[in-house]
Amino acid sequence: MDIQQQQQQQKSGQDLNQKHQIFQDNFDFFFFVNTSSTNGFQVAKNFLTKEKNNDQQLQQQEKQFQEVPQFEEQQNGETENEMQEILYEHKVQHNLNEIRFQFPKKKNRNLKDKQDKIFVNVYFVDLLNKVQKQKGFQLMKQKEEEKYSQVRAVVCGGDGSIIWVIDEMINAKIQVANVAISAIAIGTGNDFCRAMGWGTETFDSIGGETLNMSLLKNLVDKMINSQIQDLDIWDIEIETGRDGYFQQIKGQNCKRKKMKLKDENGKIKNKIKHHMVNYFSIGLDAQIGFNFDNYRTNFRCINKLVYCWQGFKKLFVKKLRVDKILDSFKMKKTKKQKGKGKIVRLIFYVKEFLNYEIDEITDIDTQNTTQISKQSTDENNKNNLDNQHGHEHHCIFKSSEYMKRKEYQNLDIEQQQQEQEENGGHRYLTGDPINLICCNISSYCAGAQDIWGNCGNSGLQNKEKIRYNQNNEPFKESHHGDGQLEFMTFRNILEFIIERYKGGNGSRITQGSGPYEILFKEKDEDGKSIFTYFQIDGEYYKIIEPKMIKISHTQDVIGGKIKVMVNTEKAIKQKFQKFA
Repeated sequence: MDIQQQQQQQKSGQDLNQKHQIFQDNFDFFFFVNTSSTNGFQVAKNFLTKEKNNDQQLQQQEKQFQEVPQFEEQQNGETENEMQEILYEHKVQHNLNEIRFQFPKKKNRNLKDKQDKIFVNVYFVDLLNKVQKQKGFQLMKQKEEEKYSQVRAVVCGGDGSIIWVIDEMINAKIQVANVAISAIAIGTGNDFCRAMGWGTETFDSIGGETLNMSLLKNLVDKMINSQIQDLDIWDIEIETGRDGYFQQIKGQNCKRKKMKLKDENGKIKNKIKHHMVNYFSIGLDAQIGFNFDNYRTNFRCINKLVYCWQGFKKLFVKKLRVDKILDSFKMKKTKKQKGKGKIVRLIFYVKEFLNYEIDEITDIDTQNTTQISKQSTDENNKNNLDNQHGHEHHCIFKSSEYMKRKEYQNLDIEQQQQEQEENGGHRYLTGDPINLICCNISSYCAGAQDIWGNCGNSGLQNKEKIRYNQNNEPFKESHHGDGQLEFMTFRNILEFIIERYKGGNGSRITQGSGPYEILFKEKDEDGKSIFTYFQIDGEYYKIIEPKMIKISHTQDVIGGKIKVMVNTEKAIKQKFQKFA
């Protein structure tokens, strides 16, 4: 190799390193829009382009540079020289509508100071357009692998759309841990947006008759400066009996009807598995949501009225009671699983660290990242073992009818005492509750905030009907990235409704990292087959002959966690109330 070639290679390497430095504070934002609702269509109206039949139409799209109004005055002491004008470019690229912003770098930004401007590409992707959706995730994968910029995903939809986008990212083999996720509230509940501090505004004016770049620019600016936190992802596996099945409301508006879930071969499913990021519940609130789905409209204000009406009707009819259908609720822990998550995450972070050293670039800026974990994996394991009293299977509660069964009555006194000790003294649900709720975030059912922290009493009692004292348990305030789930119940529908306006009506059951197993009874009191309702992240189902539910940290993403953008100024503040 001659001297000239060596100099060219050296220059090429320097150019590459310089390119990495230039782009490490730049961003690629992907706005994934669920256009099935009116709000979603309004947001997308001026930003989503349909599939073109030929490339000539794409080439005819002209670059349009327009001046956007200056930054509004900040209360952080910025000088007039820093109040620069922002340019944007609107064009069609990769068959997606792209908006390109140029921001001045402000003093308060937690970004590396290697350039005086920040360049942001914003791509809008229609989730219902199969071609555009495929190209959108392909482009995201390409951007994430190139590591020339920080990649962000913004979900424009309801709570169910969040996990939809995450699932699509996993299927596209995108390193989900390198992409921070946020959302714009377009659904009915919008609990994810509430919990992460992004509010419930629909941002209709972004895609209204006037192209409102100023509003879009301000939103992107806030997300760039948001705090990056962990969010746990969970697997929910549900299984029916031999003749059981699942139902879900399908269709649009007046054409909605109950449909049995079937696999690709048209066979009725008796087992399903879903990811969960927000919450999961069994019982009356899921029944209300299921009936609401039958009358859902494209208008959010009408949907709220429909939901309220469905809840109001349940005040005057016979309710589903979870104690009548649940047989037991257990937490399981195997020796092979202890510490496994910690080792996997350690390997991943070492690998990522080495990559960063080579590329001199971080996908999610470490100075802008807050790794929040109130308990390490070891501490979680210790708490679980303490709760289990040294046993691999800890029974959190059993059906109140258990001690009346022959299998218990046939045991001698010593065997009965031993079983009670192993199962925590036979705890039962108090108050004949209407539901069992499992939360991963701090908002539930369209705005009931921090149910776990506000709980007023224990939801468990012993055979003498004395409430179980939970003050001695290692329970703490919840957080969406602490590797734990919180379980609660409500005694009646009125308390459940009031919780949204005044907290403290729920009853605390347990908190932990699982995995959990919920078993159902085979028959009800009349000898008939059991049926009930459940929901996962606002997606409602009816289940006939339920058999078992398993809840565990997912293995589909590294460490069972993803990154989320949190607006800490408006995020729900949590607490932990001990009982009197």
